[in-house]
Amino acid sequence: MHMFDDKDMKIFGSPKIENEADVLIRIVEIMKKQRANGNMDRAKALGETIARKSYALEGFESELLGRIDEYKDNEDISDQIRMLVNFTVEAEIHVLLEKYSVSTMTVNAFYDELIKLDEDLYDNITNAFTYYYLVLRKGGDVASGMGKQFAKLCSDKENEKLQILGKDIFNAICENLKLEIEKAEFVNE
Repeated sequence: MHMFDDKDMKIFGSPKIENEADVLIRIVEIMKKQRANGNMDRAKALGETIARKSYALEGFESELLGRIDEYKDNEDISDQIRMLVNFTVEAEIHVLLEKYSVSTMTVNAFYDELIKLDEDLYDNITNAFTYYYLVLRKGGDVASGMGKQFAKLCSDKENEKLQILGKDIFNAICENLKLEIEKAEFVNE
């Protein structure tokens, strides 16, 4: 009888994962720590503030607001502006806030407040977000990519004016978020 050496054999299936109870306990401990140091309250307040400011387009330079205002009578473009603003807020919060529990709480509070401001807004974001996530995944010059995707979603992908507007909105939101997160004074432990 021939003996086989099976040291190099691979067994297919899911890789060994941590005990689910241990993972849950760790998550609970992290959340407890973030609640105790006040970060959860800060995250909720930050999300609500960002929602109100982004909904009102507060914090944008007057020149950018003027360019946005040019499209106030074009419902399709106005809706796409809202989608870009909301996507950028959500994605950038996750980038800027390193602790997942804090970023998730901030995003949840952001959307809770947005729904209070505009019940219909949340229902229409899925398609636009899918395309914007593709831009993030691609990397490179993300702001320019966002501008191009914005123009495409506005059904005018070659329109350089719309591309620049989308890029400028993306950059303005990113800058505003950095300032708001600084003001929140999260505890880093």
